[in-house]
Amino acid sequence: MKKFLAIMLISLLAISATALAAPGRNERIQVLVGFDGSHGRQAIHKAGGRIEKEFGFINAAKVSIPAQAVEGLSKGQGIRYVELDAQAYALEQTVPWGISAVNAPPVHQANQYGAGINVAILDTGILLAHEDLIVWGGWDTFGTGSYNDDNGHGTHVAGTVAAVDNQLGVIGAAPQAKL
Repeated sequence: MKKFLAIMLISLLAISATALAAPGRNERIQVLVGFDGSHGRQAIHKAGGRIEKEFGFINAAKVSIPAQAVEGLSKGQGIRYVELDAQAYALEQTVPWGISAVNAPPVHQANQYGAGINVAILDTGILLAHEDLIVWGGWDTFGTGSYNDDNGHGTHVAGTVAAVDNQLGVIGAAPQAKL
C-alpha cells in the first residue's frame, strides 16, 4: 500500500510539474490577420481567436488568439497572412517620397531650407504638440477657440511643408519656414 501511495504521489507531482512547465499552453497573443475573401473571420473564431480591432482600409484585423492556434489559423480559408502584432519605430529621420518628388533634397543640399518664409496651412489645423513641427501662430476659422488639429490631415500637410530637421520623424520641403 505504501508503494502504491508513493507511486501515486510521484505521478501526481510529475503531472503537476509538467502542467506548470508548459508555458504558453493557454497563452493568448496578439496577431494581425489579413483577409482574402469573406471566410477569414469564421476561421478566426474557429481557431479560438477574438477580433480586437478591424482595419477596413487594408482588409485586416488585430486578433487575440491562443499561441498554439496561430499556425492552424494561417492555413485557414479566407486568411491571406498572420503576423505577430508588434510596435514599429522609425530609428532615424526619413525623407518622405513626396519631399523627394518635389526635388527638395537637392535644394536642401544647396543650404536652402525656407528660412524667412511664412506658410499658412488652410486645413483641419496643426497638432500644436507635434515633435516635428514648430507652429508660430494660427487662426481659428471654425469658432472653436483653437486651431489645434483634431483630424490629422492638416498636421500631415504642415509636416510635408515644414517638418523640422531634428533627426526625428520626417523632414519637410522647407524645414525652416514658419507655420
